[in-house]
Amino acid sequence: MKWRTADTVDAPLIAVLGPVRRPRAVQVLLDGKPVVTSPRLDTVRAAHVAQAVAGHLLPREAASGRQAAPTNIRWQGLVAEVRVTTGRHRVVRLVRLRPVD
Repeated sequence: MKWRTADTVDAPLIAVLGPVRRPRAVQVLLDGKPVVTSPRLDTVRAAHVAQAVAGHLLPREAASGRQAAPTNIRWQGLVAEVRVTTGRHRVVRLVRLRPVD
């Protein structure tokens, strides 16, 4: 018998966190809540994310009346395939990005 420790699910990409050319993480919508992926994106995935969102970025809404940092950006139009671990501590890891069908 094998125990499944993680499930792979599709989630809409709602934000990219970090420098545009080298994002540190992505934020996805899981179960109606925004969740930031962990651990930090490796070089290959960061380059892929940067290339996928280039030219399609919108500034994040200002928080508390002040401008959000320019490295926090929002764009809708990609689906992130993420692996969500099951159990006590939930970790969401980016597997890959796909365009919306």
